[in-house]
Amino acid sequence: MALQYTIVDSFTSRPFSGSPACVILLPSRNFISTKEMQLLAREFNLPETAFLSTLKSSDTNDEADVRRYALRGFTPLMEFPICGHATLAAAKVLFSTLPRIKTLKFDTLSGELEACLLPFPTQNKGETEREVEISLPSGTLHPPAQEVVDRAKRAIISALGKDVRFLYFGAGEGTSYSAYLVVEISGIQLDGYPVNPAPLTDLADVYTTVILTHPSPSPDYLFHSRVFAPAEGIPEDPVTGSAHALLASYWSIKLGVPMGRARQVSERGGEMGCVWQEGRCRLRGQARVVMKGEVVLPDLDRTPS
Repeated sequence: MALQYTIVDSFTSRPFSGSPACVILLPSRNFISTKEMQLLAREFNLPETAFLSTLKSSDTNDEADVRRYALRGFTPLMEFPICGHATLAAAKVLFSTLPRIKTLKFDTLSGELEACLLPFPTQNKGETEREVEISLPSGTLHPPAQEVVDRAKRAIISALGKDVRFLYFGAGEGTSYSAYLVVEISGIQLDGYPVNPAPLTDLADVYTTVILTHPSPSPDYLFHSRVFAPAEGIPEDPVTGSAHALLASYWSIKLGVPMGRARQVSERGGEMGCVWQEGRCRLRGQARVVMKGEVVLPDLDRTPS
C-alpha cells in the first residue's frame, strides 16, 4: 500500500519560499512505527515531516463541521513536540480536500492545536489564497542563568561576528518551548546577514533552538527574526511558527500591541500575522502546495488497523 504525500511551503504566498513541510496522511494512527516515521522524515530531509491520522468519531464529541486528527512531526533527526509551519501545512492539505470543514483540531505532543480557514479580507488585493489561522500555546520566557548567558554570547559572536550587541536573553518555559532561547540583538540587521550556525551547537545541552530578533526596519512588520537549530539537523529554519508563539508574546508586551505582522528573514523568507492573547498565540499565514507523490515501500503492504 502506497502512502500519499504532499509538500507544502508554509507562511508564504509564493512557491519555493516560506518553510517547506511534507504532509503524509496515514490510514490509522499506528499504521507505521515511530522508527519508520523518523526514517521517512530523514529521507525527505525537510525541516519537518508531519504524519496525520483521522481520529474515529467515537473518540470525539465535535460538531459536524469540525474534524480531528492525530499529528506527529519529525525533523530529519528527531520527533518535535510542536511545529507551527508543519501544522499550517497539514491544515492547508486538509482544507483543500474537505470543503465543508470549518475547523481542524490536532492532537499533538503539545496538547490540542486548532486551525481554521479565514475569509478573504474585506479589501482583497487580488489574493486567490485564503489565510489559515493556527492556535498554539503562548510560551513564556524567563531569564537564563548567567553562566548560560555568557556561553550564549560567545556562541552567537562566533556565529555572527563581533558587531552584534545583546539586549535581552529569554529562555522558553514548558515542554513545548524548553529548548528555545530568544535573544534580542542590535548592531546588525538580520536580513541578508551572513551567519555560521555551527557554533550554536555549543548550547545544545541546554538550548537546541536559538531565536535571534530585533525590531523591523520596515513599518510593514513589527519585528524580524531568524531561527537556528543545528543540533536538530536544521542549521537554519526558513520560517518557524512555534518560535513566533514566544516572539509574539515578547514583542506584544514590549511594544504594547496585541497583534501585528512579523517576517522571518531567512534566505527563503516568510511572514505571518501574530495575535497574542494570554495563554494562546494565533498565527495567520498562507501556504502553497508545490509537490505531490507516493511513498512506496515493500513493508508498507499492510492492512489499516
